[in-house]
Amino acid sequence: MKLNIVGNNLVELAFSEQRNGYLKHNDMNGINRPGYAKEKFRFLGPVDPFTEKTLYENYEIIAENLKVYPKVVVYPRGTKLPGGHRGFYSSSLHEIQIIDAYYLISTLAHEMRHAYQYIYLPDLFFADRITSAKEYYQARIELDARQYERQYCIYREYFDEYESCEYSESQIKLFLTGKITAQDIGVDDHYYLQNPQYPKVVSRNYHEDQQGSYVEVRKPIQISSESRPTKSMYVNSNIKFWIMFLFWPITLLWFSLKLLRKVCVWFIDFISDLLFDLRYDKGAFVKKMFIVLSILLAIIIGIGILSA
Repeated sequence: MKLNIVGNNLVELAFSEQRNGYLKHNDMNGINRPGYAKEKFRFLGPVDPFTEKTLYENYEIIAENLKVYPKVVVYPRGTKLPGGHRGFYSSSLHEIQIIDAYYLISTLAHEMRHAYQYIYLPDLFFADRITSAKEYYQARIELDARQYERQYCIYREYFDEYESCEYSESQIKLFLTGKITAQDIGVDDHYYLQNPQYPKVVSRNYHEDQQGSYVEVRKPIQISSESRPTKSMYVNSNIKFWIMFLFWPITLLWFSLKLLRKVCVWFIDFISDLLFDLRYDKGAFVKKMFIVLSILLAIIIGIGILSA
């Protein structure tokens, strides 16, 4: 069997970026918080136990690989999703919708890659013009997601599903060259005409900028240098001082809770990484545990020296 791999495997590349510190988890103000796979899934129809177990297992692997933790809704076979596709990622809900099928893991990987693009590569996610099925299949986010789904199948050694992905890719190429129609590959071309997407220029730090934008609610009032302070201004200043003095414990508590939340998210993320390494990369697990134990030992020795 010939494997169609261009460059490094995207799955291995994502793990490498995490080890080198390039890919750091963004919890998106809580909507991208790590959690157990069973808590993330919702099944709208009967699913056999093997499929359910396989979905949970692969969700956890992909989630740790891409640092995305979307909700997933699984529809029964025969359901029609927008555009005629097998899967769909809603960035506004941070939710994936997929249809139960024989080959399902590649679809899950594909849509979770779109979640990754939205959170960590927003400049790529919003950059494409998509007003037709041809533009959709040629969009950079779609090329990247299809490459990831194929390479994930290789990474997990799902070679039958990989062959199915390669066949779908060959059908897409026939469609793009005009040899078959959108209907032949089960895609609704009118959907893109009715729901066009136009390029939007955003920075790589788009989400960080959005999360911090609420701070600047109003601009400070500019006071002319020629104006003289009045008695009411002094009164207002005194009132503000006493309000700040009386409510500083509440302010301190608020900042403490925010810090505690960040620590909890980091701790959950770290434990999740450890459990993942314990199951799939015992070498990395041993290294991380050695580092943790070394730090704890250094702290204990330091406390002993200071207390002596």
